[in-house]
Amino acid sequence: MKLILTPYSKGEFQLVKAFVRNGIEVPAGFVFDGASIPRPLWTIFAPHEYLTSSVTHDYGYAMATELYDEGYYVTGLRSGFRRLIWRSLGLW
Repeated sequence: MKLILTPYSKGEFQLVKAFVRNGIEVPAGFVFDGASIPRPLWTIFAPHEYLTSSVTHDYGYAMATELYDEGYYVTGLRSGFRRLIWRSLGLW
């Protein structure tokens, strides 16, 4: 399936049409920042070459964050503590 997007804001894109890759459907309207590759490395790894991978990665990350936060909200864990746990997972 072809990736159809439009510029959204500086460094961000918005899907014009839903995109499916490896059984994962990213809905139309989803906003993502593309591949977060530091500018000095763009000559080696051009960010636009990785948009199909980065849209599914960013969508998966957004859904994981939402599910995580919702799960802990239901348990009554305070939002500050939920954020602390989520950030510490990034260190792991």
